[in-house]
Amino acid sequence: MASPYYRYGDVLTYIDYDLDVVLLPDGTVQELDRDEFAKHKLEYRYGDNVQAQVEEGLARLRSRIAARAFPFDDGMVKSYYEEWKRETTRKGVVE
Repeated sequence: MASPYYRYGDVLTYIDYDLDVVLLPDGTVQELDRDEFAKHKLEYRYGDNVQAQVEEGLARLRSRIAARAFPFDDGMVKSYYEEWKRETTRKGVVE
């Protein structure tokens, strides 16, 4: 999870909140690094609004995964795989 991008002077930046969600090939969904988020929440003094936005973002992400909505649909994964296979074959990497 991360904040929306924002401009700081002439730099485009964002805040990485450390939380990650992984969708495994067997369909299992795992949340990673909640301990890091908790540590940084204290260290960087994230307010209640940040906590609420992060949790809301996680809920939306989990809903998209459960619905197999873009980009978590198998069709998209298969199309990326087929594109990768064509490119590596073309370059002689895969026979």
